[in-house]
Amino acid sequence: MSKEIRTPLNAILGYAQILRADRSLGEAHRHAVETVERSGNHLLALINDILDISKIEAGFKELALEDFNLGDLVGDLSRMFELRCRQKNLRLEVRAELADRFVHGDQNKLRQILTNLMGNAVKFTDEGSVSLLVQIAEDDRFRFVVTDTGPGIASNRQQEIFEPFQKEGTNTSIGGTGLGLAIAREHVGLMGGELLLESIPGSGSVFSFELSLPDAHGAPPVASEQNFTSVTRLLPGQQVRVLVVDDVDENRGGPRTDPAVCRSCRGFQPGWRRGSGDGTAGRLGSGLRRHPYARDARG
Repeated sequence: MSKEIRTPLNAILGYAQILRADRSLGEAHRHAVETVERSGNHLLALINDILDISKIEAGFKELALEDFNLGDLVGDLSRMFELRCRQKNLRLEVRAELADRFVHGDQNKLRQILTNLMGNAVKFTDEGSVSLLVQIAEDDRFRFVVTDTGPGIASNRQQEIFEPFQKEGTNTSIGGTGLGLAIAREHVGLMGGELLLESIPGSGSVFSFELSLPDAHGAPPVASEQNFTSVTRLLPGQQVRVLVVDDVDENRGGPRTDPAVCRSCRGFQPGWRRGSGDGTAGRLGSGLRRHPYARDARG
């Protein structure tokens, strides 16, 4: 079910990203494409929330433990919300002394918890600030605190807002499904913590929780000295062949049929081969070792 719901969005978001990178696009068309991409990402976020709460209610609760850099995760969140706060003239304060602190835990769930809490803080705060504080409580325990200067939450609502589909406030123009806090509370509980709320109407809100994140099990990965954001071209004389196998025709594009895809290669001259599944991957994949190979098909 998850794949069937998300698959149509792959084509929509993929082509929107390709068109946005097309330098020949006019300003009016570029704005339209950005609107499509932004709306598609919003729809994907709503779908992900609904799927997450469905899995929780069905009892599918499990952790995906891995080693990760907690400092990098906090840095990513800071960059993610910097623009959102600037757009609303809010101050963003992130305080954490976690340089290269490698821990073991469920990185994706922790990221989702903090993204939901900070997203709500920015959404409901019209002036003042939003802050994230990460403290080392003791040994391998960490305390996470998200504070805002928004309208606050009435005491009689402070339990209800953690229930699915509950939305705070009367402003119907503020979007969302009312699932963010419910998912955050479940994830915090699954990781061995408790999500707490302190709030006084008119004085903002403070969400906090503590988690045990032991030191990473393996050796920390060696950080690259260069931060590559994109590849601009291949070395002279080099060529890339790309195999895309997908049982959805809209997801199988190529430069022969899609000029925008070809232009987005920016210095690449890929030789494309397309297949629709049913053994195509093995048949066409021979000889494509060490070349890009994307597969999303049954069989």
